[in-house]
Formats: sequence, structure tokens, C-alpha cells
Amino acid sequence: PAAQTYSADSFGLGANTMVAVTDGNNLQFKNACGYLMFKLYGTGVKVKSIILRGNDNEKIAGEATITMSLGGTPTVSMSGSATEEIVLTCTDAVTIGTTSETYTEFWFAIPPVTFTNGITIRVIDEKGNAFGKSTSSPLEIVRSYAKKMAPLSVQTIPDVVDLGLSVKWAAWDLGAVAPEDFGDYFAWGEIAPKDEYSWATYAWCNGSENSLTKYNKGNSYGVVDNKSVLDAEDDAARAYLGSEWRMPTYDEYQELIANCTMESYASLNGVPGLRLTSKKEGYTDKSIFFPITGVMDGQELVLTTDGCFWGNVVRSPKDNPYLACVLQITNHSIGTQQKSRYRGCPIRAVKP
Repeated sequence: PAAQTYSADSFGLGANTMVAVTDGNNLQFKNACGYLMFKLYGTGVKVKSIILRGNDNEKIAGEATITMSLGGTPTVSMSGSATEEIVLTCTDAVTIGTTSETYTEFWFAIPPVTFTNGITIRVIDEKGNAFGKSTSSPLEIVRSYAKKMAPLSVQTIPDVVDLGLSVKWAAWDLGAVAPEDFGDYFAWGEIAPKDEYSWATYAWCNGSENSLTKYNKGNSYGVVDNKSVLDAEDDAARAYLGSEWRMPTYDEYQELIANCTMESYASLNGVPGLRLTSKKEGYTDKSIFFPITGVMDGQELVLTTDGCFWGNVVRSPKDNPYLACVLQITNHSIGTQQKSRYRGCPIRAVKP
């Protein structure tokens, strides 16, 4: 079923399809599904529902044909009308554990499937706030076997800072829980962090900067699609926080720089960074802090005296489409620059 119901420490009533074949009076039922179990924890979070999708839009719910022979095991073939999403609903909002050792389990019953490029879940709390998380590695669901994910911290939606500009800014980075936290690192146009950041692991190329498969206007750099702005499905801020949020544009970074004063050599709870305070009338008491986060290259953290935060656009689409816009800070400077798209940078989200 596409709609499943939470049950403590197991799958919900009606979620687990079983089948049997017999030539006599005995029916030995066998599971048709496998199971995916999430271990969620967070401070003061009450979960109302969880939405699960595969990143390649795999069919995981709805109409299917189940085939089974006497003494055999069932196989499941999803129909063309099957759907790509399962929603697990908690009848009463569930307060989750507060640490990775005291997590709360949430089970999905899923037909056997391989999620080729991982999965995305969105956790909705009792107030309607959403938290998203994606994986990028293949994930196989095996019949009658429970795949248990590592404990996952559910973060609340970031505080919103209104600087009197055209958009409001998140108070901290994606994957962080406070302004001074580093959060997660992303390659440009990817929606999940990973272990290695290189052209070999980058989603939108075939191994090099000259073999781009998306977001390219230059004939010498791979497949030309004449795109330079991220599609919504490739925006990590949207994937994490919901459709109201997105990554900043180049113009929004320029607006931020032009309309804020810069506090050099700032720090927050011992973390060095840069604080920007609004110059807009009526908003001069509002500020935003960017930590010095460095950049991931391969498996190493480099540029450790800088903070580089992805924008949503390729800035030199014809000459250098393998570069994308960042807001780059040091503890005494700020500006827009470009970085190779495969590198891992934090993201600071915006909303209307």
C-alpha cells in the first residue's frame, strides 16, 4: 500500500502482503515484501508522517502481480500504474528518542527493489515542518529481510532571518542544527552528501569536466542541454526542507553583500566566520553568521580558511560550464566566486 500506518517497532497493520500456494489443506504463507527500517532521533521532535521515494522514481506501491509456485518463493512485478511514493502516517504524533542510542524505529513494507541511486525521505512533524534527507548509494530491498538504516538525526527547520531583502535566509546550513555548525557538504546539483568528491563520483558527468551530462551550454564540455540554473529536483535545499526552500541565486548573493555590513574576524561559540548585519531601515538589528567551513575535495577538507556556499547557477555557461557560483567568505572578506562543480560545499537556503 502507498498509505501505511505507524506501529511501534514493526510495520503497520495491512502493510505486509503475504501469499501461499498449496495442493492440500496446509497454507504456508510467505512474505512478498521486504522492509526498510529508519532509526530517527532528535530533540523535541514529534513525527506525524514520513514520505519515502527512490531517487530514480522506482515503483514501490500500488498495483502489482505476485507470482509463486508450489514450494517456491513469491516474486513481485509492479504494474505500470504503480506509484513511486509511500507515506507512513502516525495516527498520534510520535515523540522520537533524543540520541543515536535511544532512536525510534519507523518501518516501511516495500516490494523487493533496488534503489539505484539511493532514496529520499521527508519527515513531517506535528506542526507541518519538513526535514529531508537523501542517500546516493544503491540500496537493495530483499524479500522477507529488514534493511536497517543507520541512526538519523531529524533536525528542525532552520530559524529564518529576515534582513529586509527579497528573500529570507536560513540561520544555518543544510544538515546543521545551529549557525556555527558546518552541516553537510554537497557537490553542485546533487542532493545528498557522500564520502568522496571528485569528477569520478560526480552525478552530472561521465568522469571528467569535459563530459558533462547536464547543465552545459558549451559544445566542448559534453552533452549540451542549454541549462545553467538548477532544476528543482536537483536543489538540495528543496530536497531537505521542502518546496518552499531553495538554493540562492547569484543576484540574491549580490543583494546580500550590497545590503549588509560585514563584521570581520567574527566568531560564534568559538567557531570563526563572518557576520553580516542588515543596513535596511527597520532591520538593522538582524544579522546572519557564516562559519569558515572549508571545501571537500576528494576525501580531504581544503581551503580551510574559507567558507564557500553554493548558489543555484553556472556562472560561465559557455566557457567554463564545469564551474558554479559560490558565496565565498574569509574571516575578513566576502564575494561571489566560482568552484568546480564536483567539489563539496555547504548550502545556505533561502525562502520567499
